[in-house]
Amino acid sequence: MENKQILICPDSFKGTLTAEEVADTIEKAIKDVSPAANTRVLPIADGGEGTLECFRRALTGRLISVRTRNSNFRPCTAEYLLSPVCAIVESAKAIGLASTEFKNPAKTTSYGVGVIIDDALMRTKDIVLALGGSSTNDGGAGIAAALGVKFFDKSGETFIPTGGTLKNIEKIDVKNARNFNLTCMCDVDNPLCGETGASYVFAPQKGADYMMVKDLDDGLKHYASVIKRDVGVDVENLKGGGAAGGIAAGMVAFFNAKLTSGIDVMLDGTGFDSLLKDAAFVVTGEGKLDNQTLDGKAISGLTRHAKKFGVPVIAICGQIAMGFDLEKSGLALATATSPENTPLLPSRNYKQELYDAAVKLFKNLLEKKS
Repeated sequence: MENKQILICPDSFKGTLTAEEVADTIEKAIKDVSPAANTRVLPIADGGEGTLECFRRALTGRLISVRTRNSNFRPCTAEYLLSPVCAIVESAKAIGLASTEFKNPAKTTSYGVGVIIDDALMRTKDIVLALGGSSTNDGGAGIAAALGVKFFDKSGETFIPTGGTLKNIEKIDVKNARNFNLTCMCDVDNPLCGETGASYVFAPQKGADYMMVKDLDDGLKHYASVIKRDVGVDVENLKGGGAAGGIAAGMVAFFNAKLTSGIDVMLDGTGFDSLLKDAAFVVTGEGKLDNQTLDGKAISGLTRHAKKFGVPVIAICGQIAMGFDLEKSGLALATATSPENTPLLPSRNYKQELYDAAVKLFKNLLEKKS
């Protein structure tokens, strides 16, 4: 372990530990087992909550605070990261489920994210938008309204649509829309509409019941039809367009956004491949390893990048699901801090459990090496 670098690149353990806490705990375990170990900590995220902190840890830049609106349109403060090459905006900082007092995707708005982007555009024309963790289902209409797009109702009045009022859009005017380069960190393939779309798949997590889900989906279909007529872009069946309650589709329609795998944006933006050239192995982890891990999530991106350089990837996770396919995952080894379905309890010391599992793993690796 003493020569080549050990890259420590975990995702968060959702609901218990941030990616930074996981990474620092694993590094401490490695150093306690092998004090001379050459480690590099690079916590990761694929566009969900915590993305901003992970970029901040890896990049040169500064956090800028903005007075904006949360998804209930109440005043709040949110931050974005200004790096030398772009601004990184995390949607969840303003409209995340955790910061939403009243969870109702028919009434919540993404407007506050547009306010953050508008502030960032005073400093750069290149924006990276992390989409995960939103509480909205407005197709990004709120963001668009904050950035110059006008939505008109039947009476010819402008308004800011929410998920429940998308059906009231009669006309869209984009002639004053801001012009900038936008990359969206998108880790789902769901289209905007239909049974696999934003409303049916994600809105229930945001507070929608069955009848609301249908109304929301009808609203997004209407929205897509008006966009197609007035903007000339067809987003109804766009792959990934359903991400973040349809924000992805709206960003493509109004700002010609590029939808990119969230973990690829993270790894490319932080120079991960250049670090792999001198790496002994990569240590990663997340709250639960299951077969969804293979589907475009953070760990699957890590293993894909590491494979190009022949670098093995080891995972230390909270739990490993029954039937998890280790060989298919691309991981060399995986271990868990607790059995599957162990309840999350406030009394548990998750850092200590992770530390103990990591120490045990690396002691075993050292013994095998010797």
